[in-house]
Order: sequence, then C-alpha cells, then structure tokens
Amino acid sequence: MPKQKSFKKILWTPGLLILVIFIAYYFLWRDIKSKNERISTLSQDISSESVRQDYLILTQKVIESVNTDISRINNSIVAKDGDVSFIENLETLAKSNGLTITIDSLIFEDSPQTSSAGLTVFRINAKTRGNWAGTYTFLSQLESSPFKIKINKFTFLGSEGETLDGKKPSLSNIVWQGAFEIAVLKYK
Repeated sequence: MPKQKSFKKILWTPGLLILVIFIAYYFLWRDIKSKNERISTLSQDISSESVRQDYLILTQKVIESVNTDISRINNSIVAKDGDVSFIENLETLAKSNGLTITIDSLIFEDSPQTSSAGLTVFRINAKTRGNWAGTYTFLSQLESSPFKIKINKFTFLGSEGETLDGKKPSLSNIVWQGAFEIAVLKYK
C-alpha cells in the first residue's frame, strides 16, 4: 500500500504542477491580450488624431490662402468712402506724368450683378492734356493700378499747331489730348 500512496503522490504532484502552469499561462495570455487591445486602441486613436491634425493644418493653409485672396480682392475695389481719395490719386497720377486732368462726370451705376454683393460701378469720364509720353505712361499706369479698372474708352488727339514749349512741332512737344471713360468697382 505504501507503494500505491507514493505512486498516487507522484501522479498528483506533476498533475497539480501542470494545472498551476496552465492557470499561470491563462493569466499571462489574458494579460497579453488586454495589453494588445489597449495598444491597438491607442494606435487607432493616434492614427485618427494624426489624420485630424493633418486636416486642421491643411484647413489652416486654405484659410490663409483665402484670406490673402480676399485681401487682394478688397484692395482692388474702391472703399465705401474712398471715391474722393480715388479721384485724388487719379489726379496725382496725371500730374506726375506732366498732364492736366479735367473730370467731366462721375456716375455711380447699380447693376443686378454687383448690387447683390454690395457693390456699385463707379464710372469716371475725364480728359487729359499734355505730351505724348506722359499720356501713354498715364494710360499704362491706369492699367497697372492696384484697383481693377476697366478702360471703356480712351482716345488720343494730337494738335499739330499747338506745342507745349512754343517751338516747332515734333512728337515730343505736341499737345496731346486724351479722353477716357473708366469703370471701377466700389463698395456701397
């Protein structure tokens, strides 16, 4: 009988040891599984935050680009109370090119396309008088103005018998008269 007891003891001891090892493996496996799930969740959160951050950066760049475009558009339209300043700049531009300028008419036109945006068309009819180079330069400076100016009409007329300095007429000293109509957008 003692042999049988010792045999049973020999069988129970490894069986119990195997059971303890299986239980330890189960708890280890469960711990590894829960850590992997947390890692996976954190990885997905990091990935979605990265995508979100990239989207926010892209949106910020688009907004900055749009703000620049809006600023350029606003600078190409005469301000609500800027019509007098615009005319003064026009007169200064003419005088800087050696021209005399006469404003014949100022007209504010509302059109369906512009009035819905709070804009009006500011039309100016004027005449200049001076040398050919000044008249030509004045026209080119009008076209390159920061304001979006539409030149509807522009005519040159040189007076052969009239000169700026009283000398024999030549291209450089003949009095040139320019007549023009321009249109520029203006805020109401």
